Amino acid sequence: MLFLSATYPGPPETAVSGTHRRMRVLLDACSRLNRSLHIAFLIRPDQDQPILEPDRLADDLRTYWGVSATCHIIELEGRENPHDDAGSALRVLFEPLDVREDRFYSSFVQADAIGAIRSLLNTIGPGLLFVHRLAAILPVLEIAAGELPSAVVFDLDDVEHKARYRALRELGFYVSKIVDYARVLGLARAEAAGSRLADASLVCSVQDKRYLDRLRRYGRIDVLPNTVRIPDLRDSDREGHSRHRALFIGDLRYEPNAVAVDLLCRSIWPTVRARCPRAELVIVGRHPPGRVMPSDLPGIVFAGFVDDLDEVYASCNVVCCPITFGGGTRIKLCEAAAYGKAIVSTEIGAEGLDFTDGTNIVIREDVEGFAHAVAGLFEDSDARQALGEAARRHATSNFDARAGAERLADLMSDLISDSGP
Repeated sequence: MLFLSATYPGPPETAVSGTHRRMRVLLDACSRLNRSLHIAFLIRPDQDQPILEPDRLADDLRTYWGVSATCHIIELEGRENPHDDAGSALRVLFEPLDVREDRFYSSFVQADAIGAIRSLLNTIGPGLLFVHRLAAILPVLEIAAGELPSAVVFDLDDVEHKARYRALRELGFYVSKIVDYARVLGLARAEAAGSRLADASLVCSVQDKRYLDRLRRYGRIDVLPNTVRIPDLRDSDREGHSRHRALFIGDLRYEPNAVAVDLLCRSIWPTVRARCPRAELVIVGRHPPGRVMPSDLPGIVFAGFVDDLDEVYASCNVVCCPITFGGGTRIKLCEAAAYGKAIVSTEIGAEGLDFTDGTNIVIREDVEGFAHAVAGLFEDSDARQALGEAARRHATSNFDARAGAERLADLMSDLISDSGP
């Protein structure tokens, strides 16, 4: 089988973003099918990470992710203009509706990408093609159906057009916003085309499935929740230390995380500190160079990338997630629940995870309410512990990565069986 992705996981030992964690579960499921697994990564010209040689990447994936596969690297060329009438008024008007003309996605539909994928399909002859996220399905859409395997699975993960629409709503008015909304429609058209091509398309929540089903332009949609490793906890880890310490984990190169951290630090945390003067907030995750972070505020520590998350979670009492836009589901909350932590989140932050406000999470939309919920949990250890224990039970039942991989492997086995020899 062939697994195709535009999300490069290098180096695998530090690839811990939500997208990479989901990819790891997908590859675990592919490995369970007892077929020779080939993985091809589409690499854009502006890739900012060093690209490992395919054999070295295969060794690292085996060592750090437990995945045995043959790896292929497809380095893409820069954007080419496929149209002769580049200056026409019609093209200016309708270009945003075609995701292939998008500044990010255009590299994936150039002749080199399509030709390389076609060559791999001919050489490998896979019985199943697994396409990871929207960028990777675009070149596949340019290949004739007769050249594709009899079984195709497409993981949308986030519903990209929904996430982009929410991001636009957060921004103020500007003249070209109508063009940006047109790009949302272009993303939706591409996602729908990919799902109709595939035998099954995956999203990470029941809410996303219901949303796409209502649009009636998509093919078969299945739910594969985001999942995490359920850690074994020592008794001393379950409730955290007695100090008042809150935690936010997330890659700050992702705009919804960066905006959430700014809101948390500048608007929420001063109110928390007013009630709990010794409270600490730890921000864990990479942030882009040059971006100014509010690290000069009292009681806030930017820890950057951290290898040992067990120790990070063991040292905190409350996990905060004031996300206000974005798509999909937050793996950070699956993980926090698995560690038995009390969680305070917005509705969008907890979207699609089936938490229950007041039982295994606290949901607050306004800044003051969010801050007082965090401070209240600092001050009430019994409530904090009960919330964390309920969150862990929820995670064990719903977010176990091993169960998720088994469920996906069963789905793919059924598709292969239905497609014949």
